[in-house]
Amino acid sequence: MVWGLLSVALALIGWMVILGLTLKSHARVRHWDTAWVGLDAMEVVGLLLTGALTWYRRTAAGPVASATAMLFALDAWFDVTTAAKGSDHLTAVAMAVCCELPLAVGLVLISVLAARWKASPALLTEGSGAPHAPDHGPCSGDRQRPEPGIGRTMPGDARSLRLHRAPEQTGP
Repeated sequence: MVWGLLSVALALIGWMVILGLTLKSHARVRHWDTAWVGLDAMEVVGLLLTGALTWYRRTAAGPVASATAMLFALDAWFDVTTAAKGSDHLTAVAMAVCCELPLAVGLVLISVLAARWKASPALLTEGSGAPHAPDHGPCSGDRQRPEPGIGRTMPGDARSLRLHRAPEQTGP
């Protein structure tokens, strides 16, 4: 597989040389608006998926964030390289420097952090096949966990329930 990837990379370098020598610097393009709206739509989907997966600390946020980062880097590249001279080019550079590239860097950071997250127990199933509810995020319910650093439990925590359980009744 590695040799195949290296071979394709070398072939692509040759193809880039051919394109650089033969392509015109100007071209008329059909569906220019569709291409840019489509790219922005893919960025929106990537941001929404990355946000949702990050909220729930899913490791799948990593590849999605990485792909979305690449979309923003490509957006910046093509904005700057296809913009007309003058104010259009200045606007494209400003958008790349202030918006698209910082977003791409942030998404790369998310992809690096997501690789460190453990697989969520919410992905595991129990008896019925239904997933467990996550212990964080907007749908986690009102369960409370121990306060960090204090060592005592809060109401609703499993340890506090064991400690404060009513004694079992014996006899009739």
